[in-house]
Amino acid sequence: MHLHSKYATALGCLRDSRMLPIDMNTMRFFGRVALDDAFDGMALSDSEGERVARLMAEDKTILLMANHGVLAVGETIAAAFDELYYLSERQRPS
Repeated sequence: MHLHSKYATALGCLRDSRMLPIDMNTMRFFGRVALDDAFDGMALSDSEGERVARLMAEDKTILLMANHGVLAVGETIAAAFDELYYLSERQRPS
């Protein structure tokens, strides 16, 4: 699943887009977020899909695309949705 949520996109626009495990909400994603600093627009070739798959590897469920948005994967659609929900929902300031 792919979104352009406000907070994930803002995070992807920072010079340092790492999401540090500084609270219980961000700890959920510790070690599971891949950063795509080379995002260059729409994926119009198989090689771009292969590049993204290599970035995510087996242990990553979130791909934060520089200056763009976020991609989440899961074993099921529900699992991918859950990842995006908590990534987007938990980034809101209280």
